[in-house]
Amino acid sequence: MTMIVNIFLPVVEFLFSYLIRRTRIAFDRGCCRSKHRTHKTSLQGYIDLYAGPEYQIHYKYSSIINVVFVTMTFGVGIPILFPSALLFLVILYFIEKLLLYYYYRPPPQYDERLNNRALSILTFAPLLLLSCGYWFLSNK
Repeated sequence: MTMIVNIFLPVVEFLFSYLIRRTRIAFDRGCCRSKHRTHKTSLQGYIDLYAGPEYQIHYKYSSIINVVFVTMTFGVGIPILFPSALLFLVILYFIEKLLLYYYYRPPPQYDERLNNRALSILTFAPLLLLSCGYWFLSNK
């Protein structure tokens, strides 16, 4: 059930975030359709409201690592986890691609350290699959 929730969580997270952002913009405009009307008195306040949220890449990495490790731990015993993890990764890929282009602020330039660290953590997932899979299949 948790994996099913994780599949649709990126979509729900975006919808709630978008709804909150559009509500704040509507209150700033005074529920008027004019794009030139605002109650902000500083340029930074205007930019903070209309530029979109900052991209938090570490949350995305943590959710990917969580889904992969849960799938590798219990996948042999619950085989439906493999297609659900694939569906999660595909949905997350397309949602994040769209959000990076149209919703978030331009992200800062990340170096390769964060990516290399996530990949080094993910190298332990096949070992977990082999050990837990052996335990699932050999346990009477």
